[in-house]
Amino acid sequence: CAVTRIIDFAAPLGQKGGPGHWNDLDMLESDETFSIITNEAIISVNKDRQGSAANRIWKKEIAGGDLQLWVGWLSNWDTVVALMNTGEETIKTSVSIADVFTDGSEWSRRAAYYLYDLWELEDNVDANVTFTPRVESVPRKDPRRYGKYKGVVRGHIQNVQVKPHQTRVWKLGVIWGSVDGQEEVAQTKLKRRGARYDL
Repeated sequence: CAVTRIIDFAAPLGQKGGPGHWNDLDMLESDETFSIITNEAIISVNKDRQGSAANRIWKKEIAGGDLQLWVGWLSNWDTVVALMNTGEETIKTSVSIADVFTDGSEWSRRAAYYLYDLWELEDNVDANVTFTPRVESVPRKDPRRYGKYKGVVRGHIQNVQVKPHQTRVWKLGVIWGSVDGQEEVAQTKLKRRGARYDL
């Protein structure tokens, strides 16, 4: 698949991208292009002020292709996780938080996280309220920016199903203090410093 070849070529170049000089993959070719380029949750990740490209953590061979785990970090300390299936069969698996934070601290691998599916919307959100070609026109707290809340995860993102040629994308929002039981204290300190820790 041409898209997969482009992704394989671009994978080692992630650290070279940044604000004003992103790697241009030129690969939006499918019938789903419109839904992709108008998805506010995905756009907000792409336009994040951190300016940090996602990195491929691993690539595993599967029937007719491979399964790839990509991870990126956002300016509000959230983490974006993408699981891509280039194969011909649906894959049922789980995503290990230890893999997501393979270069992170032990704390980050043990913490709990709020999980949002960026391809889905909350049931009460109308994705077609307005067409906004730039994420800056969508208010910061607009639920279209966050996808659908899926609950709290620790250790693994369980029961993941990835169809052939599909990419699942999630946002993980750390629950501060979830390792040592001091969640409320940690959140209060963060609020006082003006950091945005919640989604």
